[in-house]
Amino acid sequence: MSALEDKIMEYVCNMDEEEQGIVLEHVNLLLHEESDEDWLRRVEASRKALAAKYGEHHRKVKWLDRIRAEGA
Repeated sequence: MSALEDKIMEYVCNMDEEEQGIVLEHVNLLLHEESDEDWLRRVEASRKALAAKYGEHHRKVKWLDRIRAEGA
């Protein structure tokens, strides 16, 4: 397993179902060679939806901020 796969598994194991769905969607898109720009747009859309639902300082939003920073 690659370092990226290890990191993804570490994140996924500590998530609720909503977070897992978001991660699996993005991983699936990455595996299908989606462009970086498209991937970042999807992360932004997910972040915006979660921020609207939970607020800017919720752990789910902060988690996506980390993923975005690591993937950018």
